[in-house]
Amino acid sequence: MLEANSNEKYFESEELQESLNQIFKSPDAVTRRKAVERLGGSDNNKIVELLLTALNDEDSDVREAAVYRLGNFGDKRAVKPLTQILIDTTEQNDIRQMSAEALGKLEDAQAIEPLIEVLKQTDKVYLRDMDGQTVSSEAARALGKLGDGALSPLLSLLKDTNSRRRYNAASALSHLGDPKAFLDLLAALDDENDEVLARVVIALGKAGGKQALQPLIDTLFNSNPIVQKHAILAIGKLGVVEPIIQILENKNEDQDVRASAAFALGNFGNAQAYKPLLSVLNENNSHLVDEAVRALGKIGDAQILPALTELLAFVSSERQDVSWNKLKRTIAKAVEQIRQRHKVG
Repeated sequence: MLEANSNEKYFESEELQESLNQIFKSPDAVTRRKAVERLGGSDNNKIVELLLTALNDEDSDVREAAVYRLGNFGDKRAVKPLTQILIDTTEQNDIRQMSAEALGKLEDAQAIEPLIEVLKQTDKVYLRDMDGQTVSSEAARALGKLGDGALSPLLSLLKDTNSRRRYNAASALSHLGDPKAFLDLLAALDDENDEVLARVVIALGKAGGKQALQPLIDTLFNSNPIVQKHAILAIGKLGVVEPIIQILENKNEDQDVRASAAFALGNFGNAQAYKPLLSVLNENNSHLVDEAVRALGKIGDAQILPALTELLAFVSSERQDVSWNKLKRTIAKAVEQIRQRHKVG
């Protein structure tokens, strides 16, 4: 439990004094956590000192609450203690992850080196939490907010012999989106590790813009499914749909890749994608058809309503296995989307 100190003299209001008493004197961790949350809502910068002290609480929930509040508070005094939590491998991963997120919000260059160090670690740092995030993924995201100072160490890490480090570097560069990284990312398209290459593809699209288009198209047609899916999204974000339509129309292509193409056309496509998506509705892969229906619902052309209504009737009567149940709901939702958009009864 925390111990009282001379900080008490800084606080005069009754509410702040009560929070102070709770956080320093209560034996109950829940009470201390709630006090931290109250302190985090104040605009009195002296409270930062209380939050910094709360980082040493014996209860992990209190520490986590303090980390969260410090990230939102925006006081640079929090940078060093937050980096200490970040690199402490004995601390709980969810608290370390939140520390990385907080450091990203603070946008202080002092955090670059410890964040890079997290990306260099290749053991328990990469265990996923319940939300599917990792300490390293949050560190990569944070580095993406730290600008030019993060670029050079990330480019060096992109050339590391360890594939996990290269993956983390590419992930951070995808958040950074710095055009100065373009040539290094272009060279990294030769990486032999498909997971690394997938992250490089996303980073290349963000850093290179239109000049990345042809390398991305080449990668799209000469890669395995993991990389192809990321290339599809990167190309779609550049506003180009023709290569994605080619993937969708190729029935010899991996079905999950074709489903990714349909998904991308729903997010980035236009009337040009209407007929290719419509042609997929008669195929026998429920996941592919589901993504095509979703895409058509987003594009929202009223001409598709008869085809969707017919498809729903067919699936309802002829497809009784569980894998098609999701499709029924997707079709109904797409029909409703289009009807509302065009005010069709």
